[in-house]
Amino acid sequence: MGESGTRYYLPAFMIAALEGHIDPCIPFFKITRMAGSLRARAPDRVIATYGFDQSQSGAIAAFLRFVVGEQSERAEGQAELQRVWAWEDYVNNWNA
Repeated sequence: MGESGTRYYLPAFMIAALEGHIDPCIPFFKITRMAGSLRARAPDRVIATYGFDQSQSGAIAAFLRFVVGEQSERAEGQAELQRVWAWEDYVNNWNA
């Protein structure tokens, strides 16, 4: 799926998880090819590829935190936490 598909479907997945239509603990990022780049690539590369702005990037970082839990209780491992931290750090330092 290309850039336009990701920009279209990613918000739909995020909304569905937030509304309880899909379980946010299910690692759909692993089975959804277009969203896999959130886990496999650095935030700056994802943002550049898909053209996310600061607000959209902040929403992605917040959603990734939601998926792993406020205290990281649903994280599947250190690699997943590092990706969440990378997104949070990138967004927090957007204008730095």
